[in-house]
Amino acid sequence: MSTEPPATPGALHPGTPHPGVPRSGAPRSDTSRPDAPRAGVRPSSAPPSAPVFFYVGASHHTAPLALRERLALTAGKLDAIHARLAALPGLREIAILNTCNRVEFYGVAATPDCGPDCDPVDCNPAAAAPGPGPAVSAAGPAVPAIAPAAGAHIAAATPAAAGAVPPADTAASITPAAGPDASAASAAPATLAAAPTAPAAAGPAAAAIGRIEAEFCALQHIPAESFRAIRRCAHGPDALRHLLEVSAGLDSQMLGETEILGQVKDAYAAAQTRRTAGPVLNRVFQKTFQHAKYIRTRTAVTEGVISTANVAVDLALKIFGRLDRARILLLGAGEIAEKTARAFHSRGAAALTVASRTFGRALALARLFNGAVLPLENVPRHLAGCDIVVCSTAAPGVVITREAVAAAMRARRARPLFFIDLALPRDVEPAVADLENVFLYDLDDLARIAAENRAARAAEVAKAKGLARQKSAQLWEQIARLAAPVRKE
Repeated sequence: MSTEPPATPGALHPGTPHPGVPRSGAPRSDTSRPDAPRAGVRPSSAPPSAPVFFYVGASHHTAPLALRERLALTAGKLDAIHARLAALPGLREIAILNTCNRVEFYGVAATPDCGPDCDPVDCNPAAAAPGPGPAVSAAGPAVPAIAPAAGAHIAAATPAAAGAVPPADTAASITPAAGPDASAASAAPATLAAAPTAPAAAGPAAAAIGRIEAEFCALQHIPAESFRAIRRCAHGPDALRHLLEVSAGLDSQMLGETEILGQVKDAYAAAQTRRTAGPVLNRVFQKTFQHAKYIRTRTAVTEGVISTANVAVDLALKIFGRLDRARILLLGAGEIAEKTARAFHSRGAAALTVASRTFGRALALARLFNGAVLPLENVPRHLAGCDIVVCSTAAPGVVITREAVAAAMRARRARPLFFIDLALPRDVEPAVADLENVFLYDLDDLARIAAENRAARAAEVAKAKGLARQKSAQLWEQIARLAAPVRKE
């Protein structure tokens, strides 16, 4: 990982040269002329002002799998939302973290009304977010439409486990969790037309968050009020601490998992490629990567950590007792499929078949483990010959239907068939679980299994979160100090 050179006073203001260093292979921002605006960021004739770092998004903490399917951005929509957000007024920088468990926006809001003597920590007083959504306050995290859990340092919402998910092409509301934590505002029906814009008097973070929510909800056909019922947001040191905990695996379904750090790095690299990461995000992300490594090496939070692939394979091992005779089909040939294949191979599995839309990738993965290759369109006809099916494709919809599995079970003569669906959106139709002798586990099921070892590491988790608080506070002090305007005598 590249290391950012020391910043100089005033380097955090757009429109001045800055030493932000991108990851290897990503283009640098054009700083050949001090007055040249960065591509993708709206130029302004206003004098530079102190930036406000914030985040807003939803994750597995507040949205069950059915809702995360609605929130997840496809590759095409990820490009579209980047372009939309880059053109928003009042938003200096933006990066998007889009994984199977979270969609989060990390940004820097401008404060055009700041005077020459403003302090970047104090210049954003408590300001109400647009409409019935939560408030963004300089004194702490936002308060959501659903009451936070006890001890939560960032506003939390209860997962909408029973929530009804409308079709993706409608504007019907997302149904939040029922129960004592659901507020009247979150329970009320909402439409996209009701999504308000941020009032002029709102603070810069609240205004930027409101605009991002409006663009995201319009793109995903999600009512803004319903999204606010499940989202979290924070700014300043709370936002920094959240990003650090996410990067260190402390906020993951699989506590301590290592994959998330690579995903955060990818989100940062994508922002640099699109020229929407500037001096503040450069410093924030580069330092976050360093601090995440620091936390991992000085705590035991990753000891005994179980990845999604390992949980899935261990579950299969418990059900079948041994894997050397099990016939295993992998749907997908990406990173998750490879990790799953390695986990199966290490536990004695020998009969692996790989199916993917990209035949070349399937062939390359199969060769690593002396496996076979199957065209994806032929999968339904071969289900009867499989014992375990692990799904991790990037398909936009269902790949395995109830009808196909029912036909396979008739040919299997009551022999059990085991599905592990690691995809988002899900590859396997949920109704498959209703069939006799068919066992279906998805991401949320595996997370519940993995949670059993969380209690054993409670002390290490507390230590790791303490380090995250310490490092994020130090980083915020550095940003505030460097962003402070130079006062002329």
